[in-house]
Amino acid sequence: MSERRLNLAEAKKYFSEVIGGVVHAGKTVVIMKRGRPVAKIIPINPSGNGLVDSKGWLDSGDAFFDSIEKIVNDRGSHFPRISKS
Repeated sequence: MSERRLNLAEAKKYFSEVIGGVVHAGKTVVIMKRGRPVAKIIPINPSGNGLVDSKGWLDSGDAFFDSIEKIVNDRGSHFPRISKS
């Protein structure tokens, strides 16, 4: 298992990629703040296949997806937020 060190700003900016490395590649990530380690993200099951092995994984026929589909269909039209860049 490899260990990666990131400062807090990098960890926040690339959070999805950090978690992906932990889940799918079994990496351990140490979060640093002002040069000191403050947190460690480790895989729950390093020998597993990632999220598919997680307890509570939903099947495609789960009622949750029917609820989400109903919410999306009841929304009408969607107006994207305007970025203030």
